Amino acid sequence: FGSGSLRHTIRQTGDSFAWYVVSDAAIACTLAPAITTTNMDVAAFAPLQVVPAGETVKLATFTITDPAQAYKYGVSYRFRFGDYTAAPSPYVYALPWSATEPRKVGQGFHGTFSHTGDSEYAVDVLMPEGQAATTGGTDPGFKEIERVNFVYVAHADGTFAKYLHLAPGGVRVALGQAVARGELLGLSGNTGFSSAPHLHFELGAARDGVSSRSFPFKW
Repeated sequence: FGSGSLRHTIRQTGDSFAWYVVSDAAIACTLAPAITTTNMDVAAFAPLQVVPAGETVKLATFTITDPAQAYKYGVSYRFRFGDYTAAPSPYVYALPWSATEPRKVGQGFHGTFSHTGDSEYAVDVLMPEGQAATTGGTDPGFKEIERVNFVYVAHADGTFAKYLHLAPGGVRVALGQAVARGELLGLSGNTGFSSAPHLHFELGAARDGVSSRSFPFKW
């Protein structure tokens, strides 16, 4: 689900080259490709591409303009999880913990500590110390995705829900698994960019291949 979720390949036929990206992810990705060429014509190229989960998509075709002259090309891409065209369907989400247990909200929509930009519509729910891990903190280095335990749940409308700061070894679902409302996803923790044990819940999608966006939601 990390940096190895997408890989790309270039296939040559005569003077033409076709650029493909192959997805190993369990969720659709929005990809922003970039091409630089010399003595080549580029076709079938779009600045943003949606790559469905587990599929192969052609990003572009480039053909040598003058075979008698030197040519070269360079390709790269950036991506974010989710479909940038997605919009949330009307839905009331179940509370992501036992509804019989009261919880305090530590940070809501537009929270100034960390609910800005991509995550402006997110809620942090404080969780019991006894269920928490300690491998987290407020140092900016903890913002790296590799530093936090999490579950993403993909929805039929193209959006996804984020459940962040789970305990080490606390994930209770597998990659690609279908889950139902009320099913146990994981155990609360304090991993990643976190000042206290809590659960971060967010409804989101890609904004483009560089950034993401979040949506208001109801519980």
